[in-house]
Amino acid sequence: MRARTLGFALACLAFASAWAVLPAPAVVAIPGASAAALLGPLRPWIATVVRLRFEARRRDSTVLGQLADAWRVLALVPESATDFATFGGWFLFDAPALSRSMAERAECVRAGFEILASGRELHPRHARIDLVEAAAVLNYLRVSPERLALAPLPVRTDPLGHAFELLRRALRHGAEAPLERALIVSELAAVIEALLRDDSRPAGSRAAVGAAADELLAEPGLPELLRAALVAARRA
Repeated sequence: MRARTLGFALACLAFASAWAVLPAPAVVAIPGASAAALLGPLRPWIATVVRLRFEARRRDSTVLGQLADAWRVLALVPESATDFATFGGWFLFDAPALSRSMAERAECVRAGFEILASGRELHPRHARIDLVEAAAVLNYLRVSPERLALAPLPVRTDPLGHAFELLRRALRHGAEAPLERALIVSELAAVIEALLRDDSRPAGSRAAVGAAADELLAEPGLPELLRAALVAARRA
């Protein structure tokens, strides 16, 4: 019996290792990845194996190889909303610095936004996915505005307005941890303050931002520094 169990375990390991080097799913249709579906109850276990390989190579410059592994994990366990936020954030924040060319860097940024979009489609109420995308948009707006051309901004929406909508949605859906919620509140307060001080905004847009400021001012435990900044911007 022990020999049979050991043989089965070794067969599973060999199968997982073989699958891990197969081509990654070609499209973003995560739930329908046929290869992953065939694995049945082995999916989470094999996803762990591939995820460990991703983590082991996190600081390598083979970022496109990392991208293949990220899609494999997401195809195996599409029910894991956190994986979409984690992988999307890595390709938006970490991978560009490891890229060896402008084309590779652009591919990483594009992939990061695509991963988050896929995660949002599957998990529309997961706050961290919206928070990660908003943080990336705000960061790019400050230090790498050329990367915003790769962001999936809605029609007639500017980057700051897009971050505003993402953060409002994240706050509405609720964060998994107090620290995450505090980060959403802090980022949203900064965006609202910037929008309120922008006189070029249409009146309708400014009214919506003002209403969001009032909602945030009613947030329990809002830090006094943020409260004072919002009140000053509201009166400006």
